[in-house]
Amino acid sequence: MKPPLLFIAVLFSGCVSTQYIPVDHSHPTVEYYVRTFDGLDHDIVFDATVQMLTEQGFTIIDTEEEKGIINTDYRVENRSFNRRAIRRKISALVSNAPRGTQIQLNFDLQEIEDQILWGDDVVIYRSKYLSPHAAQRYYREFFNALEEYLP
Repeated sequence: MKPPLLFIAVLFSGCVSTQYIPVDHSHPTVEYYVRTFDGLDHDIVFDATVQMLTEQGFTIIDTEEEKGIINTDYRVENRSFNRRAIRRKISALVSNAPRGTQIQLNFDLQEIEDQILWGDDVVIYRSKYLSPHAAQRYYREFFNALEEYLP
């Protein structure tokens, strides 16, 4: 009877002890999804971001310039011969920084999980995991494209 009780006690103590591990807020990927543009006004960066996204084929579904919020709808990124596609949605937060304007990005990538091809086409998507390397590539491509729209 004692081994099961001992096991339960060890199990609970392990769960409790993990709650006190300090959280490391210096995650290295922060540099991937946040960029500061020194010396540029909030309105200029906001308008350039909206223009760039629109010209890249994203449908803007929500903007709040005063709060710096930009949200797009999903856009199909690529489609291969086996009809698998990835779609991407972008959310951006444009805010004032001490010496300019900062943009924080969030990408939501989804991949086709299933597709029903009779009657009305029904497509089921699932979230796609991005490795740190792939995420860095997506963010770098976005910021490099945006720089072409900025003075």
